[in-house]
Formats: sequence, C-alpha cells, structure tokens
Amino acid sequence: MSFIVRTVARTADGRDIVRPKKIDKAELSVGRSPSSDIHLPDLAVTLNHAVIREAGGSIAIAATAGMPFVVDGKQTEHGRFSVAQGAIVRIGSHSLSFEAGDGDDKGS
Repeated sequence: MSFIVRTVARTADGRDIVRPKKIDKAELSVGRSPSSDIHLPDLAVTLNHAVIREAGGSIAIAATAGMPFVVDGKQTEHGRFSVAQGAIVRIGSHSLSFEAGDGDDKGS
C-alpha cells in the first residue's frame, strides 16, 4: 500500500505551503524522532509514538510508547477505521487527516 503524506505549513501571511511525499510501505512510524516516516516536532509526542498500517480495507493505528492519541474525538491507544470513511487523528498538537485517494494522487 502507498500512503501520500502531505505536510502543510502556514506562512506568516496565512498562505498554506503543501509538500506531498509518497511512501510505499506497509507500515508508517509516527513520532518526534527525525527518522519517523511522519515527523511531529512536539514535546507532547514521544520519539516513536505510534505505527499506522493498512489492515484489509481499514487503517489501524497503535500507540507504541503507551501514550494515547485521539481518533475522531475519542482518546485511545488503538484505533481502526475504514479507508473509505477516513478519520481525523490528533497526536500532540498535530492533526492527521486520513482519506481515500482516487488513484491519481501524486507525491514527490
């Protein structure tokens, strides 16, 4: 499975800068570590906070350091949701939005 991770930064004048990156892996690491697939520079995030994997038409996310995260408003250490329906996951002060692509999405 491929994931396209879009990092969005906001400039001082309010413009969004979007940087897409395609990752061809079955599992993504999320954390404060610079080596994480999804790097979240936030002291509320552990170095290796969670892993995300595709699980038969669903996305599964699990805490690896015992620190919870929020999936669609519910705090948990293990979450699973449909790729088609997507979800909003909050880790520290960061929001991760999951949605199905149409096959034409591109990453650098």
